[in-house]
Order: sequence, then structure tokens, then C-alpha cells
Amino acid sequence: MFFTPKNPTVASRFFHSLHPTLPPKPTNFAHKFKNSTHQTLHLLLEQCSSMRELKQLHALIILHSLTNENLTLGKLISFCSVSDPRNLRYAQLVFDQIPEPNKFMYNSLIRGYSNSNDPFKAFSLYCQMVGSGLSPNEFTLPFVLKVCVGQSAYWEAVAVHGQAIKLGIESQVCVQNALITVYSVRGLIRCAQNVFDDMSERSLVSWNSMIGGYARMGSCKEALLLFREMRDLGVEPDKFTLVNLLSVCSQACDLELGRYVHLFIEVSGIEIDQIVRNALLDMYAKCGHLHLARKIFDQMTHKNVVSWTSMVRAYTKHGLIEFAQEFFNQMPHKNVVSWNSMISYYVREGQCRVALDLFQKMLNSSVVPDEATLVSVLSACSQIGDLRHETSSSIYSMLDQLTDHLRRTGYALSAILDIEES
Repeated sequence: MFFTPKNPTVASRFFHSLHPTLPPKPTNFAHKFKNSTHQTLHLLLEQCSSMRELKQLHALIILHSLTNENLTLGKLISFCSVSDPRNLRYAQLVFDQIPEPNKFMYNSLIRGYSNSNDPFKAFSLYCQMVGSGLSPNEFTLPFVLKVCVGQSAYWEAVAVHGQAIKLGIESQVCVQNALITVYSVRGLIRCAQNVFDDMSERSLVSWNSMIGGYARMGSCKEALLLFREMRDLGVEPDKFTLVNLLSVCSQACDLELGRYVHLFIEVSGIEIDQIVRNALLDMYAKCGHLHLARKIFDQMTHKNVVSWTSMVRAYTKHGLIEFAQEFFNQMPHKNVVSWNSMISYYVREGQCRVALDLFQKMLNSSVVPDEATLVSVLSACSQIGDLRHETSSSIYSMLDQLTDHLRRTGYALSAILDIEES
């Protein structure tokens, strides 16, 4: 053994309560730990490059009875939270053993959960933090607002905005950028614009968030005006700015502007990665220049599901079903959008039984249908009045679950009425 703990029984019990599996025997850090000081601890934590090393160091900290040092434990939690979402459980175990976690610990764990498969846990921690009497800061709120974006939590975002105003940190750029993002994604573009207008200092993220918000809303004119204002102020765009602009060109079918953006990308030296190539492909496809879209597609070294789906959608939109079917059949992985493109095409062309057969194949491939899928297959059923097709039971089962939602949103109500009358 490298050392003798002051209280082996207590240390061991505490250690095993945290870790069902004992960490590896400390080796790398043991010789550095003999004259342990807080400064040494922090230096060793900063040198950690893996969870194995961190667990070795944690074992030494526990067995030297240094677990009451909040700064040290905070760095442990921070490493686990930021390094990999799979390490969040370890961070949570450490966090749960601390009687009074500080703001840094909460922030680290909130950040980790905001990037995990359980993002709303970050909001629960935020509520726990406020309930404990700690005031969130400008490092807390952006990650909480990020969760609100992904979880469609509008009222929670409004509450966080109110908290920012109450704490006097609503003018922090990182908080304002997060507010712009959450409001624009939720379609509350006026609220986003109000935050943007109140900014004394705008970062490139601020401009991109606003331009992207207008692009999502289909407000092409406003997005272009913002881009011109941004350029007039000397702010240089990045690839995310230009991807947003290409989205505007796609929606407006503005080929001239799209070509200008394409030329700007090439002469500015901005990296043309897969995201940019997909945006260019989509723009040319939606503007009707399928030969240019196909050229970009063929030049791609790596093609993802977005690349394939853009081509399938383009060919079905222009009635070139042979090409669409060829691309669809070659897709390594098909998503709901690619299935919807094919199904909706056959419904539009009156080939409803083909559409229903495709829907059955979609179900067999374990792709979950969305509202657009259901509207297409409901329309197919209403056209042929076929209640005996093998997909009918699946369709009507899903219809029972989605009718209320579709009625509330007003989404294709005529399709529901048609199928109910058939």
C-alpha cells in the first residue's frame, strides 16, 4: 500500500457507497500524492485524461480523508460531467454525497445533463439549485435554456427569462444568445427580436441565431436584411451563417442569391464540410436545378441520410419517380422524411395501394411514422375506401392516438374528416 488511511473503515464504507466497483489500484498519481496539498490536488485533476486516472485520484482523495474540500470535489464533478455523457452517473454519485453542493458543482452537472439523453434532469437540478438558496448565474442559465429548446418547454423558458431579469444578468451576451435561440426555435420571433434589439454587444452567435430564426419561420426578407446589416457592420459570417442563408434561398427558390452564397463560400475560404454541402445540395434541388444538386451529391466523399433524403425529395417533387426510387432503394439508412416523400408522391399520383404497401414496409423497418405520414396514408385510405388492407389496423390505431393532436393543431383536418366519413 502507498498510504494508510486515517479511518479505513469509514473511508471504505463511504467509498463503496459511491462506487459499486472498486477503482483500479492507484499507481500513476501515488508518488505525486505523498506531500498532498490543495494545489497539488488541483494540478493532478487538471492532468487527468481518462476516467481511469480520475478514479485513481478519487480513491486517494477519499482514503486521505480529503472529501470535505469542495473545490476538489467540484473539479471531479466537472471532469465527469464534461468529458463524456456516460460518466454522468459517476458525477451524480459524487454530487449526491456532498451535504451542500456549491454553484460550480450545480453548473457542471447541469451542463452535463443538458448534453445527455436525459436533458430535463438539468432543469430539475436548476430547480433544486434555486430551492437550496443558491442564485443561478450567467453560466447556469444558457444550459437550462438549451434544455428548454430541445424539450419544447416554452413556459419554463419564460420563467428562466424572468429569473435572469430578477438577478440582473439578462444583459449577459451568453444569456441573451440562449434566449434568442429558444424564442426563435419556438416560433416566437418577435420575442427573439426584442432580446436582439436590446443587446449592447452582439456576437456572431447572436446574428446567426436571429438569421436562423427568420429562416425557420420562412421570413426570407427579414433574414436577408439582417445579413446585410451584419455585413455593413463588418461582422464576418461563418459557415452557420451561410447555411442559414442557403435555407432562405431554398424556401424562396431564389437561385440567383443561392449562387451568390455558393460563390461567397468558395472565395472566402470557409470550410465546405458535409453540413455546407448538404445545404448547397438542398438549395439547388429546391430551386429546380437537379443536375447541380446531383453534381454536388456525386462529389461528396461521405453521404449521410440528409444527403440521400434531399435527392429523394427533389426527384419526387419534380415527378421523376424512377430516379427517386433508385436513390431510395440505395439509401443505407432511411428516415421518416425519405419514407414520407415516397408515400406522399404515390398518394398524389393516385397510386394509393402502392403508398399503403410502402407504409407497411416502413412499419416493418421500425421507422416511427409522424403526423405527415399518417395524413398521407389516411388520404390514401379515403381515396380507395379500403378497410381490408393489412395496414388498416395500424393506421386506425395511430389515428386514435393522433386525432386529438391533429385537431388541436389544425393540421390537415380535411384528411381526418375524409377518413371518418369513408
